[in-house]
Amino acid sequence: METEAVNISKLTTFSPLTKLRPFKDNWRVRVKCLHSWKQTTTYGGDTFEMIFADEWGNKIQATCKRTLMYRVQRDLLKGEWGVIEKCHQHPAGGQYRATDHPYKMTIAEDAILSDVIGRVHELGDVQTVQVSGENRKRVLFRLVDAEGNNIACCLWGTYAEQLEPFTENTKDQTIVCLIRFAKISYFRGELQITNAFDASLMYLNPVISEIADLTQRLSDDHQSLAVVEICKVICTIEAIDTDWTWFYFGCNRHNKRVTKLPNVDYGRMTKIDKPLFRCKGCQNSITNVSPKFKLHLIVKDYTSTCKLMLLGSIAKSIIGVPAVDLWDGSYEEIEDPEILPSAIKKFTIYFFLRKSKYMKTFQYNL
Repeated sequence: METEAVNISKLTTFSPLTKLRPFKDNWRVRVKCLHSWKQTTTYGGDTFEMIFADEWGNKIQATCKRTLMYRVQRDLLKGEWGVIEKCHQHPAGGQYRATDHPYKMTIAEDAILSDVIGRVHELGDVQTVQVSGENRKRVLFRLVDAEGNNIACCLWGTYAEQLEPFTENTKDQTIVCLIRFAKISYFRGELQITNAFDASLMYLNPVISEIADLTQRLSDDHQSLAVVEICKVICTIEAIDTDWTWFYFGCNRHNKRVTKLPNVDYGRMTKIDKPLFRCKGCQNSITNVSPKFKLHLIVKDYTSTCKLMLLGSIAKSIIGVPAVDLWDGSYEEIEDPEILPSAIKKFTIYFFLRKSKYMKTFQYNL
């Protein structure tokens, strides 16, 4: 994180969060910090997590490592606006997800959380249970949304304590619960939401427009049914997803992804220059690398669309040539992912996907 002198036009030019893609890092965004919390994991250590929003109302989750935690806390205060440059984007996967943005921002280095709203149903008593030798309060209930879908919910600690006095004071009233940044997991084979450490926010009977719609449409007699099937799909490739580059650099020995070493002018290098990369397999500095196919496809059949990713020999068999033959020789970051080699642009094929799982949802009209 550093400062630099920029001209006025650059100061007033920002990208919407919806435009952020992983094909490059040189983004400039102006965001407001809506929420932040510290997180500790056994595999990743201490991190500082944030929820950002831009002036158009778009949201994204961001994270930074412990080494930058206090500086980011100081420069990006909760409830205030700030400017971020050269931010990295990664898929918003894992166990938690805070927003519906497909990517997660990493600041300066290189969860599923969601907002859940519904009527409290089948509310149990607040109980004290032992967890790892400690007594903790817990409450179990179900949340029902406006479409009649219901999901199991388990709140722990202070969240259960907040619900206990509220239910005593509103015994004859409908309780609507909004949980922001909720943790999604499976318990005894059933999908369940719970509070995610101290990151979650809970609101009981909040005064918002969604509550009126929810209470008007809810019915105890109408619920949905979800069925998972194993099937085979024949689909047509509709387009290339240019949120991603069509290739990555990989180690020719270990077939692992490599990262470029810093402080090297890759824009001036060619195929002959042999720049240094760090192999994620052996963790050594290497030069024996080459482009590898990583095609993100948008495919479609007569029912719907989905995304597929083709790697290595599968992509080569479809395109007809290896990735290195389509590479322009530049190690510089791609600025326009819409520019694709002609061999990739030309093909439209049928792709046979074996044992693809999909979710079928049946709903009744309320």
